[in-house]
Amino acid sequence: MRPALRTLTLSVLISLALLPRPLGAQEASGDGPRLAEAAVCLSVEERAPVGADDTFPAGTERLFCFTDVRGAEDETIVHVWIHEGTTRARVELDIGADRWRTWSSKRLLPSWTGSWEVKIMTAGGAVLETLAFTVE
Repeated sequence: MRPALRTLTLSVLISLALLPRPLGAQEASGDGPRLAEAAVCLSVEERAPVGADDTFPAGTERLFCFTDVRGAEDETIVHVWIHEGTTRARVELDIGADRWRTWSSKRLLPSWTGSWEVKIMTAGGAVLETLAFTVE
């Protein structure tokens, strides 16, 4: 390969590596579940998150955790909803195909403001991603 072409190829590869990934995207790590997308949002419509954000106003009655899971057919993932260090819900979600969009929701009490996170995990306890958000 000519030196100029080798430099151009390397430049293209570096540029591709620096492109942003979708919210919540994980690098493929061989076998096992991985996330193509994950978001905390106000609703899910037509299997897509609506109103995704990391800050929600006090008085929000319900939030959703949306996940687009790849490579986990016939497995289970878990959404663990945590408020100020206290687990408020643990939701097991069965995955039905190699690409599966699924979500859980959490009804919020008016006093549940502050720091939240949703840990998206395998049934075996491996954390795929943690989504942090605030209810003001």
